[in-house]
Amino acid sequence: MLELLKEWAVTLAGIVVFGSMCEVILPEGNFQKYVRLAVGMLLILALVSPVPKLLRMEIPDHFPSGASADAYRQRSEMEEKQKADVMRAYQQKLAEKLRLSLMNKIDGINPEVRCEAEETDPARFGNINEVLVILDAQATADVTEQIKDILAEEYGIERKRATVRYVKEQEE
Repeated sequence: MLELLKEWAVTLAGIVVFGSMCEVILPEGNFQKYVRLAVGMLLILALVSPVPKLLRMEIPDHFPSGASADAYRQRSEMEEKQKADVMRAYQQKLAEKLRLSLMNKIDGINPEVRCEAEETDPARFGNINEVLVILDAQATADVTEQIKDILAEEYGIERKRATVRYVKEQEE
């Protein structure tokens, strides 16, 4: 039984080291996602491989079980939180870039820009899905068309995916 666990641990460590080396060697980009997927699948297969052997063996009472499951769950939760934080920071930086671009192109406006980027489709990951531009109510109607033109020409955002809203400042 200990020999089986030792062999299993060495296999898992080898896969993790191989995956880490691949991440370091490969350049950033879409290809790296697929390598992570392949290494993850190898890791899952390696994790599951001793199960048939263990089912045929008698498992002692002192065999650890719950701690590793909790650690895996915590790791998964941390990865999801980190992914959400990175995506939120990316969208904020993108919105700031769009805001500065609009301010430079159109005089007299100070827009608030919010944007939503693609997260689920791997082919479009990071592309802008929706843009909301919020302006003071004093801005003229032709500003809407200018904003949509700038977003379409410079960033490839379809006109229907750009929304311009005007808000009135409340007087006290």
